This record gives sequence, C-alpha cells and structure tokens, in this order.
Amino acid sequence: MRGKFLQLLPAVLALCQAQAPKPTFYTMVREDTFAGYMGGDMERFERGVKYAEQVLAGNPRNADALVWKGGGQVFLATRLYAQDLNAKADILYEGGLALMEQALANEPGSAGVRASYGGVLAFLAPRIPEGRRKAALEKARSMYEWLYKVQEPVLDRLPVHLRGETLAGLAETNQKLGNLEQARVYLKRISASLPDTPYAETAERWLAHPESVGADQQIVCGTCHDAGRLRR
Repeated sequence: MRGKFLQLLPAVLALCQAQAPKPTFYTMVREDTFAGYMGGDMERFERGVKYAEQVLAGNPRNADALVWKGGGQVFLATRLYAQDLNAKADILYEGGLALMEQALANEPGSAGVRASYGGVLAFLAPRIPEGRRKAALEKARSMYEWLYKVQEPVLDRLPVHLRGETLAGLAETNQKLGNLEQARVYLKRISASLPDTPYAETAERWLAHPESVGADQQIVCGTCHDAGRLRR
C-alpha cells in the first residue's frame, strides 16, 4: 500500500498544488462546490455539480465525479435538515452516501476519493442531525486513518494543505467522537509541524481549552480558501 502511494505521490501532489500546470477534475469542481459548502453560493455550487454530472454522463464509473456528486447531495440534505424537511433530507443524504460508497468501491486506492469522502463528512458534520452525526464522523475518521497510513512515510514533505487536512481530520473526528487523548496526539503534531498556519492556531486553542470545543467548532478546511489554493 505504501509503495503504491509513493509511486503515485507526484500525481497526488500535482492534484493539490496551487500552480498545477493543467486543470484536473478536482480543480474544475472544488472551488465552485466549496463556494456552496462554505459560503452558501448556490449558483457556483450548482456549476460544480453540473461539471461532475457531465463527467458521469461520459463515464458513470468515474470515482472522482461520483464522490463529488455524492458529497453535493449530502450538502443539499443538510440544507433540508435545517428547514426540518427531514424525510426529503434523509433520501438525499442516504443517496449521497451511496454515491460516495460507490466511488470508494470503484477506486479503493484513490487518495482523492478518500480525502473527498472524509472531508465532506467532517466539514458538514455540524449540520448533520445528531442521530446521524456519530456514524458520519466515524466514516470520516476511517477515511483519514487510511490517508494517514499511506502518507505517513512522506507526510512532512507534503504541501501544507495535504498535511494539514489529514492531521486536522484525525484530530477533529477523534475530538468529537470523545477520543480526547488520541485527538491530543494529532493536535500536538499539528502545533509542532504546521506553525503559523490556521491549523496550528486552532490546534493550540483546542489543546489549551478542550472543554470549549463544541459540535460547531472546526479545524478541517483550514486552508481550503487560501489565495489561489483552489483556482482552476
């Protein structure tokens, strides 16, 4: 597994570098999609989803498009949950999870699919109903654990965003699942290895005041909207 990841590392790095020479599927959808997730810009969100659907029209098994379309459905479900339209939300939510599971089944060795699956559930967890939140956090944690296992030999050489999101995902999911000692391990590593970043700032606050970390407090997506980070 680690050997395979090391072979794929150049592609993984290119996927998330701000100066990627050619647009990838991710650079084509994530800025628009995250504009919906993070800022509520539904026009841009729908543009991102439309691109994923176009890719799926040409290849229904495309794992990248499946995981992003599934994540989009989970996001739409959270908007319905906020309106107490729970029956409709449940259908969208379960459908979104099914799409992400299909993406994982199609490409179980894809770091991009794992990061997207874990990231959307971790980021949207505060908006997911309490009865579903624990399962969502556990699934997200399993995605981050896989990423950490394959990235660990080269983690300190990865870009800040990749390192930060893997460690932040592990810290946040463990913190919110009540595994406080395990969360502290990752928070300390964030503080030590990612100084002068949003990840470290939040990690140090959580370490100093763990009792203040509520369900809506987050450390994931610490650099998702840095200048140029998600541009096409």
